[in-house]
Amino acid sequence: MESQKPSPPNYSSSVEKNFEKHRIDSNPDVEYLRHPSGVIVVLLSNSHEILQKSVSKIEWNTSQKKGRGIDRSKQQVVGKGKKGGLQLFPDTRLCIIHCTDGSTYSIRAGIKATLVEVNDRLFENPDLIQTARDYHGYIAIVLPPAIDSKSNRKPKEFCQGVVKEENEAQEKGSNLIEETVNDS
Repeated sequence: MESQKPSPPNYSSSVEKNFEKHRIDSNPDVEYLRHPSGVIVVLLSNSHEILQKSVSKIEWNTSQKKGRGIDRSKQQVVGKGKKGGLQLFPDTRLCIIHCTDGSTYSIRAGIKATLVEVNDRLFENPDLIQTARDYHGYIAIVLPPAIDSKSNRKPKEFCQGVVKEENEAQEKGSNLIEETVNDS
């Protein structure tokens, strides 16, 4: 009789435990990690073609007229009300990503929110956007406006036409439970 070793436990990451992952059909370039406090971390989508290329730099001054736009990296946000934060709309450009092959990609916010911070690590290591997407390679942190009350900071875009990955994870988790019950 051969005994099988139990498989090691599969622990979820802190991102999976603390954030809900959202994608919006109208802006497939980015994914959003929503914390229960309402703060949203903006990431590059895992299906974006930039992940197959080499990134040379990320530009935060996204104005068509150079020298006239607002450099997102220089924004200073202060206080509880996030004063000084740039107001973003769904079509507002967050950054422009330049690849070594000469191609450029404009990344848009996709939701109405206030820009709290951009990822300063991307200045020195723009390849973090590919190698550590969920952790050190995020694009920006934004805060959507409160809708009905301060506790409800879920953007309306997340409620309409949204593909939520939690449903897939829950289905996967219930399948694992069924498998362990059947194995007993």
